[in-house]
Amino acid sequence: MTHSNIRPQELKVKSYGSKIEISTAWNITEVEEGFEFEHNIKIVNKTTREDLIAHLIHLRYNQDAEFALINKGIQNPLNEEYVLYRNYVEACKVKATEIFEG
Repeated sequence: MTHSNIRPQELKVKSYGSKIEISTAWNITEVEEGFEFEHNIKIVNKTTREDLIAHLIHLRYNQDAEFALINKGIQNPLNEEYVLYRNYVEACKVKATEIFEG
C-alpha cells in the first residue's frame, strides 16, 4: 500500500520521445493522513496505440485476472468487478489515443 497526502491520478501517461512512462493507482482510500492506494509504474517503448493499451491494462491486471474478469462479464455483464475493468479499459484507450493522436 502506498501513502500520499495528495490524491493520486488513477491513470497517468507521460511521453518522453521514444519512451512512455505509464502509471496507475487503484483501491484509493482517503485516510486521516491523506490517501492509501495500490500503485504501479512502468516505462515502455512508444510503439503502437494497441501496444500501449495492453501495457496500461497489464499494469493493473495480469493475464489471468483479465481472463477471469472477462468470464465474469460473459456470465453477467453488470458484474461490479467486470464493469470496473471495462471502465478502466476504456480509460486506457482514451489515454493511448491522446498519446498517439493528440
